[in-house]
Amino acid sequence: MSTMTRQAAIKVMYHLLNGQSLAQSLPETIAVYKLDSKDQSWLKACCFLATRYYFVLQHLLKPLLKKNLKKDARWIEATLLVALSQLLLMRTKDHAAVQKSIDAFKQLTRNKGGAMLLNGILRKVCASKEDYLAAIARTPSRHFFPVWIQDLLKKHYPHDHDALFFAMHQQAPLFLRINQQATSLEAYLASLAAEKIDAKAIKEHKDALVLETPIDVAHIPGFAKGLVSVQDLSAQYAAYLLELEKNHHVLDACSAPGGKTAHILELCPDVKLDALEVDPKRVVPLQQTLERLQLDAKVHTTDALSWHSAKLYDRILLDAPCSGTGVIRRHSDIALLRKPEDITVLRAKQLALLEHLWLLLKPGGVLLYATCSILPEENDQLIADFINRTKNVKVHDISLNNGSKTSHGWQILPVVDQGDGFFYAKLVKV
Repeated sequence: MSTMTRQAAIKVMYHLLNGQSLAQSLPETIAVYKLDSKDQSWLKACCFLATRYYFVLQHLLKPLLKKNLKKDARWIEATLLVALSQLLLMRTKDHAAVQKSIDAFKQLTRNKGGAMLLNGILRKVCASKEDYLAAIARTPSRHFFPVWIQDLLKKHYPHDHDALFFAMHQQAPLFLRINQQATSLEAYLASLAAEKIDAKAIKEHKDALVLETPIDVAHIPGFAKGLVSVQDLSAQYAAYLLELEKNHHVLDACSAPGGKTAHILELCPDVKLDALEVDPKRVVPLQQTLERLQLDAKVHTTDALSWHSAKLYDRILLDAPCSGTGVIRRHSDIALLRKPEDITVLRAKQLALLEHLWLLLKPGGVLLYATCSILPEENDQLIADFINRTKNVKVHDISLNNGSKTSHGWQILPVVDQGDGFFYAKLVKV
């Protein structure tokens, strides 16, 4: 792989250390460097590994960084993460990983002293590579996460936290959802078999299948034609839980990137659907999803908190902004970017959204509250707070194929070969 591609990787990690998500920085960096598909695949693999192993790599580096970095500290840290990922996780040849990473650093910073420091550190790692590999292999899964997440999961899941940490550190399976308006599960599985792509249906999920070996979205047969979408197994419950009927007036309050919006319309094309998204950048993939699947919804670029409708809704889906702790294995940068104080801010936003959207729901209507969180603070405890402040709420029982019942909903935990962490609460207006 070229020095330029390593430059791109260092830039992505530098932006991450400065608070920008991989979802933001990867596309921007790929566009700037005009990387081809092979270089893009390498870049994503390197950055995902560097992010997933961030806390462990930081621990290994501490004895090697004997003094506090001052000049270009974050560029140095970003370069170390990229180089160590190659040396210890991607098994790149030592010379290529070290020299090309240092060359990329020098081109980015012109810092000769920093280059010398990097060279010294990386040569030491090369000299004791087997010891470092053994240390990584011995590392308990919980140490791949910040201390505050460790503490919360130990508190809330005293008997399950070790299994949780292990599952959250694994690569997530690639689940697909069949577009019922365009094909059937049986027909699509047959088309995959013809392409020699191994896949299997998911028991008791008539839309879902999982690929035995994940592949790039661009190479998924029928994806561009709208036969299938990428959607995690746990997220595929949402549209079914709404119990949609023809001509229902439906609101998807936080709709981007559009997976659940599309599933609603695939299951019941005759509903009248308003899809809200506050971020204009996220509206683009939402609209692209609807266009690819040839589905029709009214998309509004607005904050759900300021949305008003002359006609009340039969169904409201609130896929609330949350900590994302249930999808860390899919978005490992969450563990770096999320802070413990964020939970308080998010809870206030979640409660405000619930209270505002409740006013837009018809009597007898259903509001489905969903998060990709495994923290009760954002889930069951939040619904309890809402019920205590709202008189006309009845909790509708939920029973799904995986997960467990809570006081006010249903909690799914991430499992190695199953769906992500998700919470659902089904609230009826009485």
